[in-house]
Amino acid sequence: MITIDIFSDIVCPFCYLGKQRLQHVIDQLDLADEVQITMRSFELDQQAHDYDGTPIEALLAKKYSIPLEQARSINRSIADQGAQLGLHYDFAAMKHTNTLRAHQLAHYAAEHGLGNALMEALFQAYFSEGLLISDPAVLVDVAVKVGLDRAGAQAAIADDAPYVAAVRQDEAVAAQLGITSVPTFIFNNRFAVSGAQPEEVFYAAFAQLRGENSEVAAGSSSQSPSSQDDSAGGDVAADAEGDFTDGCCAADGCCRQ
Repeated sequence: MITIDIFSDIVCPFCYLGKQRLQHVIDQLDLADEVQITMRSFELDQQAHDYDGTPIEALLAKKYSIPLEQARSINRSIADQGAQLGLHYDFAAMKHTNTLRAHQLAHYAAEHGLGNALMEALFQAYFSEGLLISDPAVLVDVAVKVGLDRAGAQAAIADDAPYVAAVRQDEAVAAQLGITSVPTFIFNNRFAVSGAQPEEVFYAAFAQLRGENSEVAAGSSSQSPSSQDDSAGGDVAADAEGDFTDGCCAADGCCRQ
């Protein structure tokens, strides 16, 4: 079984794009039964206020100290890339907001085997439908649509719910791993790919994992576990470093805190 931990935030446009690219590669390789994806929480701004009416491009321009027109160009690029994968980004309708409750709900959904479905629904609600994903009523409606219990969802997003601690635990792990941007994909707890990478990078990651598994099965590997880890991290990390996608929250395909 190949495990992939994905650190992401619901308001990160390249988290949506990157996850879709990864899923497409999994489908093309017919690996659905061999891959276990776990979504991990990562708030880009823990102090973010609820939506105050500020347009997305204005927030982007301020955060990265770029001209407003450049921010609009970045968003157009994201929308074009998303369209190639069947995703719809409506930047004019997006309501940037605090995502803690949404992450709490994601942990609740994961406990019921609906973590991935809930995250997909949240991405769509935020990027495509212009819904306010900090609004408890919106979150509960999204939860019910993917098959979660209404009362359970309401309890999960309460300020004193145990899922707050689950979110903070994910973020503590991210800090320990040195993760400062999303999306970040951790393969088999061995190596990471950061940013909304081209599909070729994900193909390379799976090829590397399959090759390692074949060597172990054949008894041909004489490396120690630690040296295998170093080898695995080197190849894919090098590929990723040279193939970052242009045009996103930052120039390397990542959204940063």
